[in-house]
Amino acid sequence: MNKFKLIVLCTALILFPLVHCFAKWDAKHIIYNQNPILISDTLKTKSLKQLIRPSLDLLSANIYWNSLQTPSYIAQQFHFYHKTGTPFLELRAFNELYKGKLNTGIHILEAVFRYSKDSLQQMQTSMNLAKLYYQNGAFDESEDWLAVVQEKFWAHLSSRKRLDLLLLKSDLFLAEGNYQRAERTLISQALPLGSKLGARQAYKCYLLLGKVYYKWKQYTPAKWFFLQANSIALNINFISGRIETSLLLAKAKIKGKDYTIALQDLSRASNLMRSGNFETYRRDLQEMRAESL
Repeated sequence: MNKFKLIVLCTALILFPLVHCFAKWDAKHIIYNQNPILISDTLKTKSLKQLIRPSLDLLSANIYWNSLQTPSYIAQQFHFYHKTGTPFLELRAFNELYKGKLNTGIHILEAVFRYSKDSLQQMQTSMNLAKLYYQNGAFDESEDWLAVVQEKFWAHLSSRKRLDLLLLKSDLFLAEGNYQRAERTLISQALPLGSKLGARQAYKCYLLLGKVYYKWKQYTPAKWFFLQANSIALNINFISGRIETSLLLAKAKIKGKDYTIALQDLSRASNLMRSGNFETYRRDLQEMRAESL
């Protein structure tokens, strides 16, 4: 087969199975916030496609998907690059996950980790399992997989992935009510790293620290960290972040019976909500106004 034909067939292999395969992966599995403070926290959703990703690159994913569907010549030619069947197994797991079969997908991903000889695949699979177990409310299992990532793969992770996992770890401790471990992880590890990665990542760290202190019923430091997050959101024109932190500031102030000051935060949130479609926050605004008056 000459080089031109190979290129044409590879292009077809990428484009046509891409429509067939990834169109099937549009099915949403709704993910809920494990540490809600605002009513809007329970209304924000993610698809699994936003939460996890396979270790395979786009070309490999479509080659293996095509191999599962037809005995394609090209797929057979590329098969020698992967001596084990774990790429096929991983795609099968994601197919189940994106159909909403969470437990089945998790079970298959655990088999991928056990049988894979590819360290990159093991690393990505362990991160995916930590996230999936956390979102499924299985915190012990999530913590176990986070430990695997930190012990075996930490040196190979990018700074952004390290921060994502530190935030997940802190969220996990918060969900378990282990406020001191959440605080320690955020202050000693996540916040210094997030500050180096830019304003949006620093915002996430300050926001989560505020939530830790709020859940801990330490409202003075909670307000301070919410205020820092609000300032960052203002500087980068992050409207949703400004609304959320204004509402959280009001909620913390209501806990301290500072109703007049809380109303100022609520007024700011209300004005910002007029600038776009932010109806997710409407019930929080209404209920806190009623509580403050």
